Amino acid sequence: MDWKTCSHYFKLVHMLKERVYEPSIYTHWGHLIHSLVQKTLTDGNAKENATKLIKTWQRFCKFYKFCNDEAYWAIPSAIAIRTINDKLFEKFGKFEVLKTEEKLLLPIEGFLQKFKGYVDLIISLPEENKIIIADIKSCNSTYFFEKYRDKFKDYQLTLYKHFYCQKHNIDPKTVETYFITIERNRRSKKPVSFVRVTSGPKKVKNALEWIYEALGAIDRGTWIKNRANCFRSRGSRKKEIQRMFDRVSNSISNNNFMVSIRSAFIDISFENSP
Repeated sequence: MDWKTCSHYFKLVHMLKERVYEPSIYTHWGHLIHSLVQKTLTDGNAKENATKLIKTWQRFCKFYKFCNDEAYWAIPSAIAIRTINDKLFEKFGKFEVLKTEEKLLLPIEGFLQKFKGYVDLIISLPEENKIIIADIKSCNSTYFFEKYRDKFKDYQLTLYKHFYCQKHNIDPKTVETYFITIERNRRSKKPVSFVRVTSGPKKVKNALEWIYEALGAIDRGTWIKNRANCFRSRGSRKKEIQRMFDRVSNSISNNNFMVSIRSAFIDISFENSP
């Protein structure tokens, strides 16, 4: 979603490689949860994997000196790992895990670039003759995950479905898509939830048009800077404004200031009093 945030940022990170990716505590946590949930679904050792999660996270927090709420993230997530198979059965009935972390690398019609993605979980429902494509998401609360979910987040699963069906020559009508949320809030009463994402023909068309528009801009070399999402610029601008107000305050006390506003920009010039 870097392109959606800022196409200029996308260029710096993914094209020119000028900025180094720096993982946060959330990315470390997400990677750990993904790997252990997938491992549980394939080997069935839920209790062992839940214990591994708690011990690994305790060592991580101790090493990096995290002692607040982050240290308790493993409590609800360990419950999620121990109950994930039961929750899937409650939701879908009898199921079979087809693949975890399936790689998709397929051509995009009309472009030289290829679509690349990794599907977290694919299960089949033999009684209903359906396939479920699921993406695992770690969140503090499923309620807020759904509240702030937008069409671009849904497009991830929509595109997974489109290209997965294309890869395996499957009828899209037999495939459904879900987010599986794993809550990390230690007060969570429902650590595992399922959020369905509809992926009909119109939504697939909209998602593909968004991809085509982005690739067309990349091929043309159009990199529009979105300053509203530029954290560095926003921080610098905030400091600059604060410095201007400080200068105005000091000048007021010395009775030697003049402020002019031109084209919605604040220019401050100083004149000495006679």
